[in-house]
Amino acid sequence: MLKKVLAYTSPLLLFWGLAALYAQGQGGDVISSIIFNVPHSTTLPATCNVGDAYMDTDATTGERWYLCESTNTWVKQGGSGGSSSFTASRNLPVSGVKFPTSNPATLDRSENNDRLLFDASTSECVMWQFMWPVDYASGGALRVIYSMTSATSGGVSIDASVMAVTPGDAVDGNTDSYDTVNNCDDATVPGTAGFFDVISCTLTNKDSVAAGDIAKIKLCRAVADSADTATGDMEVTAVELSYTH
Repeated sequence: MLKKVLAYTSPLLLFWGLAALYAQGQGGDVISSIIFNVPHSTTLPATCNVGDAYMDTDATTGERWYLCESTNTWVKQGGSGGSSSFTASRNLPVSGVKFPTSNPATLDRSENNDRLLFDASTSECVMWQFMWPVDYASGGALRVIYSMTSATSGGVSIDASVMAVTPGDAVDGNTDSYDTVNNCDDATVPGTAGFFDVISCTLTNKDSVAAGDIAKIKLCRAVADSADTATGDMEVTAVELSYTH
């Protein structure tokens, strides 16, 4: 069990965990009886052995922790040397959409799965309104999981648009002002009606959205796009927003 714990523990947490165990072994209080001073200076030592740790005191804040991963090779923990950026995601539930006043998609709850039905001849849309994740740093993409009601050939195309308003801006949030659409295609729908596939759509245009903004994402089937050739309804069962934090 200990091996499993160590395998999934970050180096910094592991260091302080071992420090706490040492303090307990000395009969003292974990928090107050012992302080570890990490070796540090403005320049990393020229040599090191595997397992050594060092703090570069004039490096960028949050990127000052180094571990020796091989002889005489220091590797920064965080930033470009380690990994301080991670992919996160937010579910956009199909049952939580807002429908436009004209040409809305249909929320179908008649079978086992809730799904949004998008017509093959009319560009129908839905919208999600939410607070953009407060841990957002960069990026942004949609994963749209869909199936087809009847089509077993051809392709589908979607348009995804983003609108963002920062609290305090002199903007009426009730007035739609979406950024340029992001168009994404799936050239070949599943060969069996009802089977799932995924469209990954990078949100290149996202209205300069920032963490904590009030945001809207509009999703439409782009029936006028030359790539949208599949007949019948497109059934959207799940949508996920992914980003870097």
